[in-house]
Amino acid sequence: MKKKRNLTFGYCIVGGRIALCEKESETVRKIFSMYLSGQPLGKIAEQLTRKNIPYSDMTSEWNKSRVSRILSTEKYVGHGGYPQIISEEDFNTANSIKSSRKGTVRTDIKLFCLECGKRLHSVSSRGKLYWKCSDCGCIIHLTPDEISARLDDLYDVISSNPNLLIPALTPSEPSIKPDLKLYELRKELSRQDFDQDEILAKIFEIAGIDYNASTVGPEIYEKLFRKKIERAMVAGKPLTDFIKDHIDKTYLDRDGFITLRMTTGAEISERSQKYGSHKNTEKDGHDD
Repeated sequence: MKKKRNLTFGYCIVGGRIALCEKESETVRKIFSMYLSGQPLGKIAEQLTRKNIPYSDMTSEWNKSRVSRILSTEKYVGHGGYPQIISEEDFNTANSIKSSRKGTVRTDIKLFCLECGKRLHSVSSRGKLYWKCSDCGCIIHLTPDEISARLDDLYDVISSNPNLLIPALTPSEPSIKPDLKLYELRKELSRQDFDQDEILAKIFEIAGIDYNASTVGPEIYEKLFRKKIERAMVAGKPLTDFIKDHIDKTYLDRDGFITLRMTTGAEISERSQKYGSHKNTEKDGHDD
């Protein structure tokens, strides 16, 4: 039976209770052992990926942020009713080493406030980092590592369902009325010395207005984009890089949920993926 990833790595549900997942709990012990022996996060991630050790039902690809998150999970020492996997001594030692090393904060992601659209700025207070919007005062308490790990999880969700990248087809509302352009065209034709190039330009402009106001344009765009996704998948590489290349902006809401706005016009919300109802590819309507 497939185990949902929203349950902490290393555990599963047996008879309605949280229990150890044998293979995953062994991976947790291996990660702590490798880290305590002096191996860096990236090296550990490389080894786990190379050995094809599953991180979830959707991927066996590991990275530094996933390894780091496991090392920081207090449940492994038996907190919160979870069965113990790691001794408290090993847990404290591993996290002391982590604290003593200068961690690298990912700087390639600009975060924006979902409430007002303004840029979020990182603020450090008493050694803790959080995000603040200077415009609406929105404050989100998430570390860069947490954001990085949750983005990776969202990339996995999209990789397993690339249709999320494609928005619902919605014809655009023409900003210029075709009737006005037709009137201008007739006026030009009534002149004895009309300019052929000017007439052709106006005809193409009218055709463009009609094209954009129909679903033909979006349908062609959708087919072309699906072909791009297929080519990326045929290449046999993870779709993560393809997904990142098509992110327009990354947003956080007040509760710390991530929303990706794609260059395709689709919006992929971490909240909607977790609790249902999204507004990307559903043909039966949009949720605001």
